[in-house]
Amino acid sequence: MEIHLINDKINSYEFNQAVLHPTQTWEWNESLVKLGYEVIRIGEYKNNKLQNAFSIYFREIPYASFKIGYLSMSSYPSREVRQFLETIAKLKKCIVIKVKLATFTKNSRNKVETEKNNVLLHGTLIIDLKKNEHDLLADMKPKTRYNIHLAERKLVSVKEINNFDGLKIFYRLYLETCKRKRYQGQTCNYFQTLFETLSKSMFHIFIAFYKSVPLAANLVILFRLHV
Repeated sequence: MEIHLINDKINSYEFNQAVLHPTQTWEWNESLVKLGYEVIRIGEYKNNKLQNAFSIYFREIPYASFKIGYLSMSSYPSREVRQFLETIAKLKKCIVIKVKLATFTKNSRNKVETEKNNVLLHGTLIIDLKKNEHDLLADMKPKTRYNIHLAERKLVSVKEINNFDGLKIFYRLYLETCKRKRYQGQTCNYFQTLFETLSKSMFHIFIAFYKSVPLAANLVILFRLHV
């Protein structure tokens, strides 16, 4: 395997075929660049063909001349890639590069086991969408099935609103959740930049309404066969 830095001349589709997760895609990292992060892309090649790709973004440590790097939701980097990252870290005056692997361990109810302090992935489910509605409901807890049918009886409706109006509703509900859960969320500019940069086939906002009142919202990122 040969390891090379990837420049902007590469086809973004080819790059995206070599990553595992939306946060590693070309478009997502273009969003990070717009938000002020420094991003580098590394390619692992075999016979001049891109096999694996890695996007690492860097942020400066306040009041210091050093940086922290983050490799988010990637495949496991080979020894050659790790050595290349070490070289890059020294050049960037980066004291650490945190690596978060895109691998999951499922328990008996298909619930992903994650770190307790992991906000983004806590409670994530792996669901086989090839199943019919009856089988999907059968896999859920009785309380979940009850709440779904209760919402149907109360005429709660779900709409997909992929525009700035939908983004405003989503962000207002998101802030309420951050306050209730007592964690620091992202800024409105962060989500707006993602909305403007990601392709319309990737970025989807679903909002649940009771009559005309928004009750809940979900931001869904589609990437290849993954949600």
